[in-house]
Amino acid sequence: MAKSVKFSSLLATREIAVIPNTIETHVFKPYLKSEAKKILKINPQKFVLMSGFMPSKNDKHKGTPYLIEALEILSRRPGIKKENFELVIFGNKDNAEIPEFPFKTTFLGTINNDDHLAKCYSAADAFITPSLEDNLPNTVMESLACATPVIAFTTGGIPDMVKHMQNGYLAVYEDAEDLANGMEWLYHRPNKEELQKAARLSILTHFSEEVIAAEHIHLYETLIDLQPK
Repeated sequence: MAKSVKFSSLLATREIAVIPNTIETHVFKPYLKSEAKKILKINPQKFVLMSGFMPSKNDKHKGTPYLIEALEILSRRPGIKKENFELVIFGNKDNAEIPEFPFKTTFLGTINNDDHLAKCYSAADAFITPSLEDNLPNTVMESLACATPVIAFTTGGIPDMVKHMQNGYLAVYEDAEDLANGMEWLYHRPNKEELQKAARLSILTHFSEEVIAAEHIHLYETLIDLQPK
């Protein structure tokens, strides 16, 4: 958004301060993955791919066709056994619009309790968001706060949160093949715990309540100091 403002003939010369949203890190926190999977009645041995919700395949904004294609690509790759994976989707769904998936799929429906939602994120081994346009999506921040790496396209404000191969995977924009690469990379990664710890730490370091509050205070004090004495 800040980069877009720089192209404005009205505001380009103005000072710009970017302060992101924060998140309740005491609510969205990691739970033991094996226990979280049991809560969702998922085999703890399964590699769980989670997505926020499944809109119509015609919803171009959320990139659903790319997710479906990426899953198909992943399922056909050597070393990938379908029975080792499970796709979990939360949010509203239209029964008439459910596409065919190559992996066993569990729909959790709408989740209104944040504590339970945190357990759902914790149950996932990867959170997939194929959005083509997004600012600073809450689902990405929530997933990382729960120590679940995120696989997403390089678009909007997502790279402000997801650091490539550090706390997740940033796929080439609109490239389903690379989205599948991210899933396969994470599945075969030997030390997933390091990536999970990095995901949680990235939120505590840059988006926690204390950090964002301090940024607001600093901006306020800076503006006050600029006022005529």
